[in-house]
Amino acid sequence: MKKCALILSAIVGGIVCTLTDLIQKSEASAILLIGRTLDELFSGIPAPNLCAIGLVLMLAVALPLIFESTSKKGAFYLGASVLALLMTMTPYKAPLGFKTEPNSVEVLLSLSTADRRPMEGALVTLWDAEGRTVISRTRLAGAQFRFFQDGGTYRLSVELSGYGSEQRTLSLSEGWPQSITITLQPSSQPLFIQRILRQAR
Repeated sequence: MKKCALILSAIVGGIVCTLTDLIQKSEASAILLIGRTLDELFSGIPAPNLCAIGLVLMLAVALPLIFESTSKKGAFYLGASVLALLMTMTPYKAPLGFKTEPNSVEVLLSLSTADRRPMEGALVTLWDAEGRTVISRTRLAGAQFRFFQDGGTYRLSVELSGYGSEQRTLSLSEGWPQSITITLQPSSQPLFIQRILRQAR
């Protein structure tokens, strides 16, 4: 009975640190970084972000058993500390900003919301073709953004609190400027949930 209580305390600790990481750290979340790493190591793994959460919770349970915690409080703290260990193993590298000086393919991004509210604070991210590696990221102050990118295939994601995130595939060719228009739909689903489920779709 005592062991079950210790395991439950460790799971709660793991859940608390997981939610804190996902809610506070946006795309810098250690959980999402672990999910991307799993996706790179095991290509085709289903729902890598959910697998990352499962891995963290399993480690949260394992630590109190390995270190033979004798109290629920100790098991909780050990469970909550597992993410700190994983963050050390998967350090976050801040992505570069978009190129705004003419040097390659010009892309004009126009954003709007279905409920016609002002666009401010949208997070725009440019990924590689597989959606695993972040190439550039910026937070917009308005509804239009012009940037330049080398020719190739990319994914562009747009996030704004209170709206569903959107993704587009960009196929850029030298000498052919592109215009992209994206309308965000209102959504009650928190952004951190959308990020977890993004790779599961």
